[in-house]
Amino acid sequence: MLEYKDNLVYTGVTNDKARRFDEHQLGINKIGFTYKRRPVRLIGHETFNEMEQRLP
Repeated sequence: MLEYKDNLVYTGVTNDKARRFDEHQLGINKIGFTYKRRPVRLIGHETFNEMEQRLP
């Protein structure tokens, strides 16, 4: 879970948490929803072995 500077909380799924965090923090996609909401802060994470185990 990420928290953006405007207090928006974002959840997502990835197989590489560090890479995905950096993508959000660096603003790789300038037309993306989160680009103007940086910086981000990691506020939580969970690890699952199977995609079916994650929250819907």
